[in-house]
Amino acid sequence: MAKSAKKRARLTERGRYAKAPLDRAAGGVVCHEGSVLVVHRPRYDDWSLPKGHLKRGETWAEAALREVREETGVHCAITSAPYPVSYLIGDQVPKVVLFYTMTPAKMPKRLTGDPGEVDEVAWWDIADAVRALSYDVEREACSVLTIPHLRRRSSAAS
Repeated sequence: MAKSAKKRARLTERGRYAKAPLDRAAGGVVCHEGSVLVVHRPRYDDWSLPKGHLKRGETWAEAALREVREETGVHCAITSAPYPVSYLIGDQVPKVVLFYTMTPAKMPKRLTGDPGEVDEVAWWDIADAVRALSYDVEREACSVLTIPHLRRRSSAAS
């Protein structure tokens, strides 16, 4: 058995709740020069962090990188362990999102998202993002995952 197949087998859910409904998603808190990458989704009329569902066979980290790239056009590298958030959707189905801190591997000339999902992509100051993202759990993730960036920024200013 290949190494990645063994790893996936270990991650396979087992036991009493293995078939319980659970919505899984992953995303990124992309930081660059004191700013965070955010997206506007017209379907929900919200400002959020880029995120999306895992595809079959995809790891959480692979999904997070793919979703950020698809929704913003930015290729990134993960720089932190995941920060999990959860909430209920629809008919009280639990949703779990793992957010990773990321940095752009290469800055694109312009930010472009999937027009079927995103109509605007923007860099917001970290403090503005923590205040103005549409959802509490995303404001929390943004706040926690940007602490190292804020520390670096304040020590550079001193």
